[in-house]
Amino acid sequence: MGIGPFAGTIALGPYTAGMLGKLYAETMEEVPMRPIEGLRSLGARPLQVLFWAIWPQARPLLSSYTVLRWEMNLRASQFWGSLGWRPWTGD
Repeated sequence: MGIGPFAGTIALGPYTAGMLGKLYAETMEEVPMRPIEGLRSLGARPLQVLFWAIWPQARPLLSSYTVLRWEMNLRASQFWGSLGWRPWTGD
Protein backbone atom coordinates (compact mmCIF):
# COMPACT_ATOMS: atom_id res chain seq x y z
CA MET A 1 0.00 0.00 0.00
CA GLY A 2 2.84 2.38 0.72
CA ILE A 3 3.27 5.35 2.97
CA GLY A 4 0.66 8.09 2.92
CA PRO A 5 -2.75 9.17 4.17
CA PHE A 6 -4.57 6.68 1.91
CA ALA A 7 -2.93 3.72 3.65
CA GLY A 8 -3.93 5.13 7.02
CA THR A 9 -7.49 5.62 5.84
CA ILE A 10 -7.74 2.02 4.66
CA ALA A 11 -6.38 0.84 8.01
CA LEU A 12 -8.98 2.80 10.00
CA GLY A 13 -12.01 1.84 7.88
CA PRO A 14 -13.13 -1.36 9.63
CA TYR A 15 -12.73 0.19 13.08
CA THR A 16 -14.78 3.22 12.08
CA ALA A 17 -17.52 1.12 10.50
CA GLY A 18 -17.90 -0.87 13.70
CA MET A 19 -17.83 2.19 15.93
CA LEU A 20 -20.39 4.08 13.85
CA GLY A 21 -22.64 1.02 13.69
CA LYS A 22 -22.62 0.79 17.47
CA LEU A 23 -23.27 4.52 17.92
CA TYR A 24 -26.07 4.52 15.34
CA ALA A 25 -27.79 1.52 16.95
CA GLU A 26 -27.61 3.09 20.41
CA THR A 27 -28.92 6.41 19.10
CA MET A 28 -31.91 4.80 17.40
CA GLU A 29 -32.71 2.75 20.50
CA GLU A 30 -32.86 5.89 22.65
CA VAL A 31 -35.41 7.68 20.47
CA PRO A 32 -38.59 8.52 22.42
CA MET A 33 -41.27 5.88 21.87
CA ARG A 34 -44.32 8.15 21.76
CA PRO A 35 -44.11 9.09 18.05
CA ILE A 36 -43.26 5.48 17.16
CA GLU A 37 -46.28 4.15 19.06
CA GLY A 38 -48.48 6.81 17.48
CA LEU A 39 -47.52 5.81 13.96
CA ARG A 40 -47.85 2.10 14.74
CA SER A 41 -51.35 2.66 16.15
CA LEU A 42 -52.30 4.28 12.84
CA GLY A 43 -51.11 1.21 10.93
CA ALA A 44 -47.76 2.47 9.63
CA ARG A 45 -45.34 -0.06 8.21
CA PRO A 46 -41.86 -0.49 9.78
CA LEU A 47 -40.17 1.49 7.00
CA GLN A 48 -42.66 4.32 7.45
CA VAL A 49 -41.99 4.32 11.19
CA LEU A 50 -38.27 4.53 10.47
CA PHE A 51 -38.60 7.46 8.05
CA TRP A 52 -41.26 9.47 9.88
CA ALA A 53 -40.63 8.76 13.60
CA ILE A 54 -37.12 7.47 14.22
CA TRP A 55 -35.01 9.20 11.55
CA PRO A 56 -36.14 12.82 12.23
CA GLN A 57 -35.34 12.48 15.92
CA ALA A 58 -32.03 10.68 15.48
CA ARG A 59 -30.69 12.65 12.49
CA PRO A 60 -28.91 15.47 14.41
CA LEU A 61 -27.00 13.06 16.63
CA LEU A 62 -26.20 10.68 13.76
CA SER A 63 -24.80 13.49 11.64
CA SER A 64 -22.70 14.81 14.52
CA TYR A 65 -21.26 11.33 15.16
CA THR A 66 -20.48 10.97 11.46
CA VAL A 67 -18.67 14.30 11.25
CA LEU A 68 -16.79 13.61 14.48
CA ARG A 69 -15.54 10.21 13.29
CA TRP A 70 -14.65 11.67 9.87
CA GLU A 71 -12.51 14.34 11.49
CA MET A 72 -10.85 11.87 13.86
CA ASN A 73 -10.06 9.51 10.99
CA LEU A 74 -8.67 12.31 8.87
CA ARG A 75 -6.20 13.22 11.59
CA ALA A 76 -5.33 9.63 12.44
CA SER A 77 -4.86 8.61 8.80
CA GLN A 78 -2.41 11.44 8.24
CA PHE A 79 -0.45 10.47 11.33
CA TRP A 80 -0.40 6.69 10.83
CA GLY A 81 0.05 7.02 7.09
CA SER A 82 3.11 9.19 7.55
CA LEU A 83 4.63 6.51 9.79
CA GLY A 84 3.71 3.70 7.42
CA TRP A 85 1.96 1.82 10.23
CA ARG A 86 -0.36 -1.07 9.36
CA PRO A 87 -2.32 -2.30 12.40
CA TRP A 88 -3.29 -5.65 10.87
CA THR A 89 0.37 -6.75 10.45
CA GLY A 90 1.77 -5.53 13.74
CA ASP A 91 4.53 -3.53 11.99
